[in-house]
Amino acid sequence: MELTLSIGCPIRCDYCPQDLLLSKYKGTRFFTIDSFKRAFETGQVPATVNCTFMGTSDPYLCKDATKIMKWALMERGHMGSVSTVLTYCSYEDIDALAEMKDRLTDTIIHCPAADDRMPGLKVTPEYVEKFKYAVRVLRQNQDFVLQVYNTDPHPAIHQIWAESGVHIPRFGLHDRAGHLPNLQGPYVRHATRPFPIQICGKLWNGHAFPNGDVGRCCNEWAMENIWGNLYETTYYDMYHSQKFRDYVKSLEGPNTDPRCRHCMDSFHQCNPEDRSKGYNCEGH
Repeated sequence: MELTLSIGCPIRCDYCPQDLLLSKYKGTRFFTIDSFKRAFETGQVPATVNCTFMGTSDPYLCKDATKIMKWALMERGHMGSVSTVLTYCSYEDIDALAEMKDRLTDTIIHCPAADDRMPGLKVTPEYVEKFKYAVRVLRQNQDFVLQVYNTDPHPAIHQIWAESGVHIPRFGLHDRAGHLPNLQGPYVRHATRPFPIQICGKLWNGHAFPNGDVGRCCNEWAMENIWGNLYETTYYDMYHSQKFRDYVKSLEGPNTDPRCRHCMDSFHQCNPEDRSKGYNCEGH
């Protein structure tokens, strides 16, 4: 499950439609450790659900981020993954990620870009020292990755990366399932997909927001497809709800326009298990 721990990200990456989310989202802007526990326990989220601490903002904009991660991963037994730009991390937060390494399948540092596409991220001497520390402490974590999007990392970060020997993939840009149709870049592959639309694994995971709403996936920027609320409905019931069934049905034929039709992930991140589910959600 994708987890947005706080609403509104001041990094303002030009490939994240923050203004769209802020115009549509209603309710509390932050999870606290207490509200997160209440959401997961009231919603009866199975411990088999992976907790992806990425969402629509850096997880450490939430002051309880480390408490939430420790509770979900160490106490409740979820596996998880995390991505952060480090700006809002303390050194203690970084140490905690190292302590949780056996519960994290991915530990990702989203690196500052060499260009101006991340205007809210300032590469100060203090940031550089924190980055060096994070690389040194976290490099033993499973799938530790330094990551950039369709560009080189900032020169100061590039030097640290070169010296570290850590893999740094350049991910292609993504138009967020058609929410950023004017995004420019050689790896943007947005197009209207033909029917029927293959089911992406992300559809079966969901995206939880601080107000308790669970939406379609990591591209739920417009709050279009909300299956239920963890403070009111169980996770199981959301995926057996009429809203979810109707959405899955909409992927079949040409007289509907589901968001998945505009998303490259429905083609590029399918696996055989997802395809075998077809359009029948009875067995989920």
